[in-house]
Amino acid sequence: MRIFTPALTKGEQTLFFEAASGGVSGWSIHLALLQFCDRKNFPGCKIDELKNLLPYEFEISNQSQHDFWELPEISDSKIFLTASYVWGPREAHYTDHRYIVSVYARRPDYFDELSYYLVDQYMTVRSYGYNNGDLDDVLGAEKQEILARLKKVKASWPEPTKPIEPK
Repeated sequence: MRIFTPALTKGEQTLFFEAASGGVSGWSIHLALLQFCDRKNFPGCKIDELKNLLPYEFEISNQSQHDFWELPEISDSKIFLTASYVWGPREAHYTDHRYIVSVYARRPDYFDELSYYLVDQYMTVRSYGYNNGDLDDVLGAEKQEILARLKKVKASWPEPTKPIEPK
């Protein structure tokens, strides 16, 4: 299990959990990004309530990569990315694979609460593998493609809504 506290925005505190399931040559890593309830904006919540900002039951494999990126031109909060291998024909467990890159950004729901939602996903053209026991940096190698796609995605987002003023 690994726990760390990424600041998604300045002054915002969260807890990021990684917990691995059992396995021999392959296993799952369960992820959660927890934040204490925001009583200022949501007075009905309990003070000790934790909210998971990632999608429900989020998991990746041990042959995957994940990271938080700070991209202020896309989001005020850090972007969360994963690269999960895709098993192709004539591939073995630890051979080179293509990867599904998934990008999650904090977006408001109907109650203006910010949670992470999938905003883009694609399969890499290039295959990536292991060098000296370490997975290639899939996200780093795909950074230009990710950024180009995110600029197009962001252009499609609706403008933030403003509360209706009482008359």
